[in-house]
Amino acid sequence: MKTDTGVWIEQFLTASPRTDTAPTSAFPNPSAGGGAPAAAPVAPATAADEVAWITLVCRGINLENIIAGANSTIYYGLEHELKESPMFEAGQTGLKGNVTPDEATGTFSFPVVVRLKHPLKL
Repeated sequence: MKTDTGVWIEQFLTASPRTDTAPTSAFPNPSAGGGAPAAAPVAPATAADEVAWITLVCRGINLENIIAGANSTIYYGLEHELKESPMFEAGQTGLKGNVTPDEATGTFSFPVVVRLKHPLKL
């Protein structure tokens, strides 16, 4: 994008056990053709002594004033990389919630939920 970019993890949250549904992206899915959010599978229950789900609240530099669509490129790129990681279940990892711009700091934040392939034993 010919400018400095940056994305960092602002919050790292775990929950145990988590038996609700896996992430359903509130972001339009350009690959779905039509902008509808992608449906996510139901997450299986985890044992009480395991952490299988992690919620990341990420923050990025707002580049929309430089290139239209830059922010969506950033958060979809991060989602893609997390789904490609051998540490996470691709079908149960993704964007969840809304993008929240912060004009005072020139940044935006967005939540991402990941499911570990190998839950952490407590």
